[in-house]
Amino acid sequence: MVNEIIFGDYLKQLRKKRGYTLKQLAELSGVSDSQISRIELGTRGVPKPENLKKLAEALDVPPESLLEKAGVIDRADSAFEDAAMVAGALNPAFYENDQELRDYLEAVELKKFADMENDEFKGRYLQRLWLTAQTYGIEISADNFTPSEFIDGLLTLDGRTRMLLMLELGRIEDAWEQEATVLHLEDLLKLPNIAYGNRLLTQNDRQRIESMLHLLLKGEA
Repeated sequence: MVNEIIFGDYLKQLRKKRGYTLKQLAELSGVSDSQISRIELGTRGVPKPENLKKLAEALDVPPESLLEKAGVIDRADSAFEDAAMVAGALNPAFYENDQELRDYLEAVELKKFADMENDEFKGRYLQRLWLTAQTYGIEISADNFTPSEFIDGLLTLDGRTRMLLMLELGRIEDAWEQEATVLHLEDLLKLPNIAYGNRLLTQNDRQRIESMLHLLLKGEA
């Protein structure tokens, strides 16, 4: 079962990375700002696949990435590709268009790499990117390997192989997103409708929990 609060926080982090306000994302995606706000707070539930795809397009992320994060599709499932197709996340024609695919990769993937520039995960991301390229038959030297070379190599493949490689790329990026995104307990305590057992937490409960956490973790930072 998908944790709606975690998914909401993930969506919020993506929106902030793009520098969008709720209203701006709403205008770009066609999903109302009030609905996006409720999704981010974890009170709206997981959006329908069609809204996830709209949000993914507006945020410049692969649709299958949001669909997987929301629990609509599962990469661990052997039928992942079929599920992604059914959900409409993958458009085979897109992967056949050299220029459209290059434009997407250069606009999105190179920006992600730039975001990693000062991140310790960059080296591991680059290594996995190179190993994945080798697996799919892209012969690129490990010396001074760059995402630009990866893009050039990907475009030498046929459309179906490009699509499968892009799915693998999404898995690598998800690992980076998880390591790069920090979820703060104090932010969770500010969310509405948080319960423990069958009882909703009151403001007093939240303050007591925060005080206990402070005492418990004092000096650990």
